[in-house]
Amino acid sequence: MQKFLSGKAGSRRPLAASRVDAPPRGSAAAGSASRKRKAAADTPLAQTYIDLGQKSFARIVECPVCGLAYTHGEEADEALHKRHHRRAVQGVHIRGVLAQHIIGSERTDCTRLIALSEGDGAEARRRVIEAAALLDPELGAKDVSPAFRAVLCLEATGRVRAFVITEPLRRAYRVVPRETPIERDAAETGQGERQATTAEASIDVSSVLAHDGVPQEVMCGVSHVWVEPQYRRRGLARMLLDAARQRFAVGFELPLDQIAFSGPTANGRRLAAAYTGTERFLVYD
Repeated sequence: MQKFLSGKAGSRRPLAASRVDAPPRGSAAAGSASRKRKAAADTPLAQTYIDLGQKSFARIVECPVCGLAYTHGEEADEALHKRHHRRAVQGVHIRGVLAQHIIGSERTDCTRLIALSEGDGAEARRRVIEAAALLDPELGAKDVSPAFRAVLCLEATGRVRAFVITEPLRRAYRVVPRETPIERDAAETGQGERQATTAEASIDVSSVLAHDGVPQEVMCGVSHVWVEPQYRRRGLARMLLDAARQRFAVGFELPLDQIAFSGPTANGRRLAAAYTGTERFLVYD
């Protein structure tokens, strides 16, 4: 039995209706007009827009700076983007004693790699929650667990450039991969064997993620993964996941089948599939 994990038309001022003089009462035209008004009353209202020719009008666009995907021209989305953009530009900074929890500094694009957990006090938790708020606000990201364990990449100024937040977990479920259109067409037409594809390329990215409903014991849940948009596709997320697995348990590194991802986005699914090497990676609510 399959279970599912979940993953807007906007409003603008409607066009004004033209005024039409009513026909005399009792005439055939009046009766026709009455029937038309009744039919119109039974018809659902549709919002109309004034399109001034913008290429991105009413389309979902992704901000290259803050990474938020929103509907251009939709008032609520524009306001959401403005707030999120301001937060992303300001960033989250970790300095002082917390910035000294260094576990590595191997890369030029990650001056300092630090680890924080619930044992580091209220200030550490506050900073991790601030970092988690950098995620897309429309995704409904999980709250930071009281038993959180975070690995964060800092630049020289202390600004958080990327992070992974994990939490203890008991059970998770295997994703049920879905056929890509190419695979489905090949199967239906019988035109040869399906072409081999990598887990990252072939993973389904629809808004609903299916799992098999069979619980599997695991130790670690990845609740949040984020990399600053301009530093993505450089391997930072993989480096942080490696560091999280190495530090999660005392004395050994967690194997890949002991980590699960919480309701990943489309990009998160690609990352999970590529990192674990399988489309059937583990997920949890």
